[in-house]
Amino acid sequence: MTTVELVCDGEGCIRRCLANGHADFSHKGGDIVCAAESILFNTILELLMETDGVVLETDKSSRGNLAFSVEEKGSGNTERLRCMADVLRCGLRSISEQYPEHVLLREKTEY
Repeated sequence: MTTVELVCDGEGCIRRCLANGHADFSHKGGDIVCAAESILFNTILELLMETDGVVLETDKSSRGNLAFSVEEKGSGNTERLRCMADVLRCGLRSISEQYPEHVLLREKTEY
């Protein structure tokens, strides 16, 4: 099972995400749950890398684990970071509802 912790600030902006484990829906290379998760994470990471005024730190040092943190330098990205959190939350929630034995989403707000 993949366990995901999505951490947002009080305005709903994405601040951190930790994903650990494997979906184990199917064999390596044929796991549609893993593929869906990967697309979501990679899309959000690409968008964060393209966002001016955002410092992104990532850790993909071991297979089956992903961690990233977002720090906003300056202002003007609140709506974009909130939207990214919403997309990630909505996508992961949808996957976890369809495959509850393979994905667990935990959400946290830090003020």
